[in-house]
Amino acid sequence: MLTGIFDEAIYDEVISSNPCRFLRKPRIMKKDIQPFSVSEMHRIIDYVDNFNFKSYLYIAFYTGMRSGEIMGLKKEDVDFEKNIIKVKRTRGRHGENSPKTQSGFRSVPILDLLRPHLQELYGQHDHEYLFVTQYGKPYNHNETFYNKFWLPIFPILGITYRRLYNTRHTFATMMLSGGYTTPHNLAQILGHRDSQMVHQVYARFINDGKFDFKLDINPY
Repeated sequence: MLTGIFDEAIYDEVISSNPCRFLRKPRIMKKDIQPFSVSEMHRIIDYVDNFNFKSYLYIAFYTGMRSGEIMGLKKEDVDFEKNIIKVKRTRGRHGENSPKTQSGFRSVPILDLLRPHLQELYGQHDHEYLFVTQYGKPYNHNETFYNKFWLPIFPILGITYRRLYNTRHTFATMMLSGGYTTPHNLAQILGHRDSQMVHQVYARFINDGKFDFKLDINPY
């Protein structure tokens, strides 16, 4: 905007040069991510005794899916034959929507360690959604999980507080640091358009070793 104003001033011969030409855009320093350690992840999952939330955490830690994507899962989205979860929608406070970008529509692999927990959740009820309340209705968002189960965990276990979103960071860092997949494949799993975001956010965790993706791995 300032550049345009000064250009007009030059046109009106009020000034002879545009001072904005010598300005550089400030660099935005992104906050360093704080994934959970392997021991913290296990302690959290082991402590939770609510079936729905424990299932939620297994999906979050072992797929890297976003909260809204997990809450929006339907049984039809889970293909146990192909070992994939199809991400088609998201649920939140403002209702149900499609993923914001085309890359958000994707297939996420079902790791062998996640499979039995996903199958148990799948067989709990006959509703079309995976996560339903005690009243037989799908959750609109994860606020109940967050307030009732997530927040109390940290002072009890003595773990530094982090958002539920950090389960996504944890999955990404464990997959990369263990050399279980490439940044390009991880970008597809997480729903990014390309691997640029992965390189920017997780650069220090990228392992250039083995990159053959297998379903029988234990990233934690």
